[in-house]
Amino acid sequence: MLAIDVDAKIDDFSLQVELPPSDATTVLIGPNGAGKTTLLKCVLGVVTPTRGVIRLGDNELLRTASGTNVPTEDRKLGYVPQRYALFSHMSVRDNVGFGIQGVDRETRSAQVSELLDDLAIAHLAERATPSLSGGESQRVALARALAIGPRALMLDEPTAALDASARRKVRQFLATRLEAIGIPTLVVSHDIEDVEAFRGRVAVLEKGRLTQLGDLDELRSAPATPFVEEFLRGAR
Repeated sequence: MLAIDVDAKIDDFSLQVELPPSDATTVLIGPNGAGKTTLLKCVLGVVTPTRGVIRLGDNELLRTASGTNVPTEDRKLGYVPQRYALFSHMSVRDNVGFGIQGVDRETRSAQVSELLDDLAIAHLAERATPSLSGGESQRVALARALAIGPRALMLDEPTAALDASARRKVRQFLATRLEAIGIPTLVVSHDIEDVEAFRGRVAVLEKGRLTQLGDLDELRSAPATPFVEEFLRGAR
């Protein structure tokens, strides 16, 4: 279960968000500048909230009142940023294995091979990442995030960099994978089709505040703001 209750301030922008515990996928939607990526960064430990608590299972990642603030590298969170941020000087295999620590070379190689097989990209193992398509890059980025055995996943607009055809395929692939993995996941998106595909709860952020929380049916039946109404117009 991932639970978040944070206040954060960056320059003139303030974020105040409380998300009740969930072990499923939460899709974060909202206008540009609403605080979606900032919230991810708070969970990742890149941004330190001015006040708050972040719990993952039985562990506290952050509790400002007691001074608890687990370093980013010790939070064991998988992160797929926008544009994927793959290492261009490394092969696919080396990208995926980069974050695996504390095991010998043979074990690391076996773990990487298993992930590449599982995500149907074993044939790309020795390819240089600049030669990959958008969909291939997305799968490699996900494999790299999963390689550390994360306790939760953070995906920042995972389909935004893809063309329409690749977006449909990757969206369905991601939805299937996230359901199979079964760990808490936060997905930032501007796309109603992502919300429909991931089938989790939806958290609406506007101007740094949570304005609505519920599943897609609940948003449809009682949209809380004009933004939600406009967003839902893109639904099938």
